[in-house]
Parts: sequence; C-alpha cells; structure tokens
Amino acid sequence: MNLKHLLAATAASTLLLTACNQDDSAETEEPIENAETEEAKEAEATEVKVSEDELKDSIEFDGEYGHYVITRIDTIDIPPTDLDKEAAEDAGEEASDSPAVVIEFDFTNKSNSPTSASEAFALDLAVRQFNESGMIPTDNLTLDIPEDSTYHKNVNDASETVQTDESSKAVVAYGPIDSEENDINIQSREDESLLNLLLKFNE
Repeated sequence: MNLKHLLAATAASTLLLTACNQDDSAETEEPIENAETEEAKEAEATEVKVSEDELKDSIEFDGEYGHYVITRIDTIDIPPTDLDKEAAEDAGEEASDSPAVVIEFDFTNKSNSPTSASEAFALDLAVRQFNESGMIPTDNLTLDIPEDSTYHKNVNDASETVQTDESSKAVVAYGPIDSEENDINIQSREDESLLNLLLKFNE
C-alpha cells in the first residue's frame, strides 16, 4: 500500500471512529434529557388536597370561555344509572357506585355568547387520570349527582345559561376515577402549563 492509500485509509478510520463516538454519546444523553423532561412535567403540577372542606386558598383560572374561582375539590359516589344496572346484570355482576371528583367554583362568563358554567368548564378545563399506560378518560357526571348530596343545590345553576360578564355558583363532577391506582389532574385544555393541579387524596 502506497503512502497516498495509507493516508486515505487512516482518514476514513478516523471519521468512522468519530461518528461512532457521536452516536454513542447521543444514545447516552437521550435518557438524561427524557428524565429531565419528566422531572419538569412533575414540577409544573401543583398539589391540591382533596377535602370536603373549602380550599384554604381558592384557585383562579382564566380560560377562553370563562373566569373560574375553584373553592372546593372533593370526592363523591355517583349511584349507578339504569343502563349501568342493565349492563352489570347482563354481565352477571352487581352494579356499584362510581367514585368521582366534584368541583365547586364561581363562574364568570367571559365569552361573547351565553353559556352554562358546566359547558364552559368542559371547554376550558379537563379532569384527567393517568397511569403508566397513559391517560384514562373521565365522563361528565354532574347531572348524576344524587339529590341528597350537599352539592346537588348547585347542579341546576351549573346547567343554566349565563350571559356575558355575568356570574354564577356552580359544581361539576367527573368520573369514574381510581385514586389508588391513578394520578388525577385538573388541567387547562389549551395549555397544561396554565393550570395543572395534581389532586392528593386522603390515604
């Protein structure tokens, strides 16, 4: 092999080793970046204690459709509907109550159209639960809040139309939830960084 070929081979080997080292470095750094991202997401969530008592400090949020002042976050058992009972009977099971998150808040309509507090809440905010597999959806169970519940008094107000710049007291319920197995969050639909509440339940 002459000198020219030797130099070319040496240069090629150097480039190959450099590329391999860069790939190894990228593979090593990626988990670190992912870990930092996960830590950042967790840091952005604000922990809120779930209780039948009013929040010590109310939580305010401005959405596209309204201004919300959350005054209480609690849990409630929603009785099974007739459809739930039929489905359970067909499966040879007994229908049971569905645990749900109930949220009391003061609502001010900031949209240009009349809307209800419940509808605006569903457009601006979401109650979500997460586990290792991803997000598990929840349903709006507000109209299923039992009449003997202390929260039922605000169910009708949550469904009534509110004019622009007018306010009302309202309540919404979302479930079923599994607070033992999943993380339950109240989040802004537009951008989680605007509001991301991690609910802490009594163990």
